Amino acid sequence: MYPIEGPFRHQSGRKEASRMFKMRFALLGVLALFVVSGIGASTASATGGPFWHVNGGKFAQGTQQLKLQLKGIAVLTSTVSLMAVRVECRNSVSEGAAIEGSGPQKPGQAKGRLAFTSCTSVVAGNGTKCKPQEPITTNQTKSHLVTFTGNQSKFAELFEPQQGSTFTNISFLDGPGGTCPIKSGNPFPVKGTVAAELLPKESEVQEGQLVFPETPITKVFLFENEQKVQPDELGVSLALGANEAHFIAGYGARLSDNKVFGVWST
Repeated sequence: MYPIEGPFRHQSGRKEASRMFKMRFALLGVLALFVVSGIGASTASATGGPFWHVNGGKFAQGTQQLKLQLKGIAVLTSTVSLMAVRVECRNSVSEGAAIEGSGPQKPGQAKGRLAFTSCTSVVAGNGTKCKPQEPITTNQTKSHLVTFTGNQSKFAELFEPQQGSTFTNISFLDGPGGTCPIKSGNPFPVKGTVAAELLPKESEVQEGQLVFPETPITKVFLFENEQKVQPDELGVSLALGANEAHFIAGYGARLSDNKVFGVWST
């Protein structure tokens, strides 16, 4: 058999080289896909947040004492025994409140309690027959920085009792107008979770705002640990006794040493 000579041999060589080039290109493409996927997964798993920032940097470790002061009126609305109930308090401050660093990837946290005084109540449209027993003080609470959706992603603080599910108990007493129709031997528990929007967004200030809105935040997104690639979606709901309740209030928030602070996504 004669060896292949001339243009036919050269053409076969070019075809083989082309085939090898295509195979190498395909392998490089697969390798690149794995690399990009790995980077994407690493970035997503490292997202976490939101985070507290203090004096220009992420607050990852330690504790900073915090003071909350009510701006305006705090309002709790619900129904008891088919009667509309509205509790209003004109004074409210935090006790033992602090923000906490939680590491480089977990969201910021906080703790403390709230006390309410100068409170009145309206039951079934009557503002004189019932009065809430004061002070109304919550149990120790814990909170996590979360996000929620609106026109754009927003930052919020999700509050829950540190133990159990009860924030506080409210007792109603007879008022100057007569016998309170919902007075009972047992106080009514305020239970569940509640969320407040944090303002301003990604800006450090001496006094931030903590806003429990009139239209309640009912769903938030929380990164519970560094291993999460996507945040958990959590429902948010509050109750007075057995019935749904809404809490509306606005607080000014300051660090005790007056350092500037805020909430950031990174």
